[in-house]
Amino acid sequence: DALIEELGELGLREVPPTEADVLVSYHVWVETKVRQNDPYFDIYAAEEVEVGTLAVDLSDPESGELIWRGSASHELRVSAVLAGPFDQQLTPTGAERRWRIRESVAKIARELRGR
Repeated sequence: DALIEELGELGLREVPPTEADVLVSYHVWVETKVRQNDPYFDIYAAEEVEVGTLAVDLSDPESGELIWRGSASHELRVSAVLAGPFDQQLTPTGAERRWRIRESVAKIARELRGR
């Protein structure tokens, strides 16, 4: 819904693929990264971070050739392994996830406007 709204504000509207001037597709993936913290500054020994990325592609409907790609990433979850006996996991709520999706789509739309 967020992507359709942002594209609508750019003057694009959804039509059947046979009538399209440009095809819009999106890809979503999640990567897990490990971040080491400075043991002299922070109580964490390491953090496992899940980073979600949204990419939006605009393609030529006739050739299938990629015309433009925009992407945005946000941290989805941080699992902290503490130096002591306490581990913790930070997971966004549903409202925070929706906000992050909207922020990602808005960032991609700004990139497209500046194109």
